[in-house]
Amino acid sequence: ERVEVLLVCIPREVVGGYLDALDEAGVRPRSIMFPSTALADYVTFCRREVATGLGLIVETSDATEIALFAEGRLVASQLVLGERAADDAVVGRSLARQLADEGLEPERTSLYRWSLANGAGTPSAALGERNLIELARGQLTANEAFFTAPSPALLPAVGAALSAVHEGVVRLNLLPAENRQAFDEGPSIVTWVLMATSLVLLMLLGASGMVKDIMLKRQVQTRLEAVAPDVREVKTIQNEIDELQRQVDILGSAGEGRVTTLLKDLTELIPVDAYLTTMNLRGGRLTLDGQARSASDIITALEKSKRFKNVTFSSPTTRQGDKERFALTAEVIK
Repeated sequence: ERVEVLLVCIPREVVGGYLDALDEAGVRPRSIMFPSTALADYVTFCRREVATGLGLIVETSDATEIALFAEGRLVASQLVLGERAADDAVVGRSLARQLADEGLEPERTSLYRWSLANGAGTPSAALGERNLIELARGQLTANEAFFTAPSPALLPAVGAALSAVHEGVVRLNLLPAENRQAFDEGPSIVTWVLMATSLVLLMLLGASGMVKDIMLKRQVQTRLEAVAPDVREVKTIQNEIDELQRQVDILGSAGEGRVTTLLKDLTELIPVDAYLTTMNLRGGRLTLDGQARSASDIITALEKSKRFKNVTFSSPTTRQGDKERFALTAEVIK
C-alpha cells in the first residue's frame, strides 16, 4: 500500500537561459524533454508499437543515463557518473537492479544505446541488440547520410519533433507552465475551426448527394409515368403479334402448308356474297360453317373443284334474313 512517485526536474535558471535565447530568435518552444524520453518516442514511432518494456542507455562525455519505459511511461532513470559510466559491467549491474526494482523482465525489455558525445554507439552484446539508427529504415524518408553519418543530436531531435506533432507517447514536458500557453490544452483554435469547417463541408456534401438522388429518382419516375401509355400500347401490340405468330405457326405446321392452300382455294371458290364462320380440318375431312344467299351454290362450287369430293350438308340449312345459315362437310383430295 504505497505510492511511487518519479520526480523529474531541471534547474529553472538553466531552462530560463535557453528560453531567453530562443525568444530573442523568435522561437517559441512547445515542450522541453530529456534526450532519453525523445529517443523513446523515436523508437516507439519506428517500431509502430508501444513496447511493454523499453530501455535506453544514453551516453554523454561525463555520464551515462539508464532510462526504463513501460507501456509508454518513464518508470526509472539513473545517472552513472565519471569513469564508471564507461564500464559496461557497472552499467549492466545498474540496469539489472533497475529492471528488478520495476518488475520488468529482461528478456521482454528491448534495449538500445545512443551516444551524445561521439555519435551513435554500437550496442554491446550485453546491452543491446540493434543500432538505434537502423530502426528508421522503412519508417522515415531520409537520404543515406541520415543512416551512415548521423550527428549526436539527430535522433533526440527527431523524437522531439514527433512528440510536437502528437506522434509521441511519453507524456513528459519540463517547460514551465507559464510558457506553455495553449500547447498542452489540446488542438488550437485554428485547428478546431478547420475541423468544424471540414465537418460542415462533409455534412453539406452528404446532404447534396441525398438531394441529388431524390431529384434524380423523381425525374426518372416522371419520365416512366409519361411513357407508361406507350409502353402499354407496345405490350398490347406485341401480344397481338405473338398470337398471330402462334396461329401462323399452327397453319404452317399442318401438312406442309396444306391448310394455307385450302384457304386459298376456298377464297377463290366461295361466292363473294357468302362468308365462313368456322373451318375445321381433321383427318382429311373438312367442316365448314357460314352464311350465304344460297347454300346450295356453295356445294356446287366446291364439287366443281378437283380438291374436294363428297360435299354434303351436315345439318339442315336455316334462313336468317336474306341469307341461309349452313353447315357442310367435304373430303379433301390429297
